[in-house]
Amino acid sequence: MIWKSKTITTQDGCVLDQAVVDEKFEAFAPFFIPEDRLIFGGAKSLGKGGFGLVKTATLSPVGGSSDVPITVAVKILKADDWNVPPLRVAYRVAREMVVWSACKHEHILKFVGYSLSSDGAKAYLVSPLIKNGNIQHYLSKNDVGLQQRLEFVRDTLKGLQYLHSRKPPIVHGDLKSLNVLVNDGLRAVLCDFGLSATMEDRKEELATALNFKGSPRWCSPEALVENRKNLKSDIWSWGCLVLEIMTGKRPYDDIKVEPNLVLRIGGGVGKRRKPEPNLLSSFPSGLVNLLWRCWEYNPESRPDVFACVSIDHSVRSHARGVPGWVSPTEEGMQGGRKMLI
Repeated sequence: MIWKSKTITTQDGCVLDQAVVDEKFEAFAPFFIPEDRLIFGGAKSLGKGGFGLVKTATLSPVGGSSDVPITVAVKILKADDWNVPPLRVAYRVAREMVVWSACKHEHILKFVGYSLSSDGAKAYLVSPLIKNGNIQHYLSKNDVGLQQRLEFVRDTLKGLQYLHSRKPPIVHGDLKSLNVLVNDGLRAVLCDFGLSATMEDRKEELATALNFKGSPRWCSPEALVENRKNLKSDIWSWGCLVLEIMTGKRPYDDIKVEPNLVLRIGGGVGKRRKPEPNLLSSFPSGLVNLLWRCWEYNPESRPDVFACVSIDHSVRSHARGVPGWVSPTEEGMQGGRKMLI
């Protein structure tokens, strides 16, 4: 790589070293995709996150290969778009690849490869195209019943179990409905590992910032206030994701102003509150109890992912034919009663 500087220091004091990122990219050479194999003609935008735009593209086969072109999803990161130095883009891509490329599981989005310009100012992360989109979009466009929602909950939990079972364990760091996709087989898969890290590497060799990064609405109190993300902070966020899947509501859905949101999540006793205080109604009480445990303010009081899997199995085995269930989509169409878990 050709860099404008060997090292840089970000505004919050994080030092980025060229030698570190060069070593990582050398290890990922087998995943490299030449930029000219990605064709964006007529590309469709699939979404935009805090540090990248996702678009469709055609991945052409290697010259002389009998393979056919395939449609893929490409996360595009450009230094100019985000007003950051090129070395920071390279760090960001390397960090995501370290975690994502090592994950091979039916409920984890497959990593196809990457492309990076010679100066690191532009990068692409390539994955299969999931036509149904994210689970928030899918649930808003389809009338999804209780059993399918519980299957989605199970899928996300199995994906999280895989991450937390790795050696060393992986913290996802940004669990929310926008980072869960629904594949053609109607299975949920976790995606976006831009804020993920292994528990072995909590000093964050590839960190690009020292301050908070993430989605506050889904964050645990310790992650939001102390920037302390770990396996138990993932459990809090997973509970918020379950709330979205089951009700179509975001956590703290009634709070629109971010300062108020931060106060409700990370404030002291009497100011803070759970992501959804009205866990009521007519479907599995076991799931209600599990969510309350996921939202314990003391991280050590939250269940680990293995306990969640055990409880979830029990919930689903007793959930068939739950009386009075009305899906959030059906409720909206009928103007019917409000359903909260």
